[in-house]
Amino acid sequence: MQIPITVPLLACLSLTAPVAAQSMSGVLPPRVAEHWGWKNRDYPMGRSWCRTQVRIDQAMLPGNLKLPAIVSSIGVRRSTGRTAFKAATIQQEIWFGSTKATNSSMTTNFATNRANATSGTVVVPKRLINLPAAVFGSPRDFVMIPFQSSYLFNGPHLLVEFSNTDTSQKLNGWKTDYVGTIGSGIRTYFGFPCTGGGVTSVSSSGGSGNYTLGSTINFWSGQARPGVAVSHVLGLSPTNWGGIPLPLDFTPLGAPNCKLYVDALLMTGFTRNASGQVSRKLTIPNLASLTNLSFYTQWANLDPTANAFGMNFSEATAITIGGPRITGINSFRLVSRDNNTSSTGEKFNNEMPVLKLVY
Repeated sequence: MQIPITVPLLACLSLTAPVAAQSMSGVLPPRVAEHWGWKNRDYPMGRSWCRTQVRIDQAMLPGNLKLPAIVSSIGVRRSTGRTAFKAATIQQEIWFGSTKATNSSMTTNFATNRANATSGTVVVPKRLINLPAAVFGSPRDFVMIPFQSSYLFNGPHLLVEFSNTDTSQKLNGWKTDYVGTIGSGIRTYFGFPCTGGGVTSVSSSGGSGNYTLGSTINFWSGQARPGVAVSHVLGLSPTNWGGIPLPLDFTPLGAPNCKLYVDALLMTGFTRNASGQVSRKLTIPNLASLTNLSFYTQWANLDPTANAFGMNFSEATAITIGGPRITGINSFRLVSRDNNTSSTGEKFNNEMPVLKLVY
């Protein structure tokens, strides 16, 4: 059965973090400027005593970045997840440079890669960087790190190195958002359920890691009040709903800590069973044009006993559809996991942290 839901739009909170005065800024790679990536990693923010070097292809740079460009700061985006980030402090040094190197010409030696760059310098000398406490927010949220002095970036490709130099720091689970080449699709949980909103789980016909063209996805929710009407909300954005910033906070309307994380383009009604559970299945059409498409879902309960507003919400889920024609990420990552003074590291192709530049 279909249950119409009218969602008041009087109260909303934008979680976009303010950024210092700037001429322009852009996200690397641009395609995830308004969407989350596909995995989270410890590097470069979430692990002490490590060294990370990333080569970023010119095609991954923001479209409005015209070379040469004066770059004044860099930002790292924390990942999505079901846990909050506690405040932390990290001792870090950042090297920033221009390079003509390709992925294949990059080596496993940090110093060699620096020496082969056309130019580069330490833009953030070793110092303490504060990582603010945060719950789930917006893909626009970055931890911005200003350079000691601006850098003239000539390209064509970017080489950036992060070195964390203190083994005693406690990072409290900080993770950074990554993007890369995917084949089987990606599932990510984000946001937080409000009281009584229920938990979520998503699986697919080909296994929990297969979200490809033609696969059937099962969306499930439990641990909510039995017998209440519930709507499965589906949309294409976690940041904007008809000009209204997301997430949309219903606390002022009497639903404490209840947030809508998804633009409600399609809302399908169900009723939770005697155990407070509900599920639905969706089959992804076998259309090549849907490859790389991301969509977002969340359960919204019509529960008059939940709070003064009479609604509560689960956490949300992001699905990126995989398929035969995956757009790759042309980048290179070199990492020394537990030794920031190591001369060499382990090489990974076609994945990178989501970064932001101010220029």
